[in-house]
Amino acid sequence: MKRNRIDIIGQNGNDGLHYKSNNMEEIKEIKEDKIVNTVIEAYKKRSNVGIDKYGTTLAREDLSSLDWLQHLQEELMDATLYIEALKYKIDKLHNHYGKQR
Repeated sequence: MKRNRIDIIGQNGNDGLHYKSNNMEEIKEIKEDKIVNTVIEAYKKRSNVGIDKYGTTLAREDLSSLDWLQHLQEELMDATLYIEALKYKIDKLHNHYGKQR
């Protein structure tokens, strides 16, 4: 089975990209990427939460590089806890229904 290759052939301003398949049969225009837009909106909301909570943006100048690294480390530690909690819940659900890992 031969797969078609798709290439970007140009960008239409801010409203999309033009694509063509390797067999030149069709050109499609993709107006937006809904997944990317969802992530962008989530970042905007998260930024607003931070501004409301801390009264500043990430462009603040009062933290050293080590302070920023400390914040990052703490956030990543939290992320590993969330992962472990989800693993626990998934394992518990699988065991409840008699499925093995």
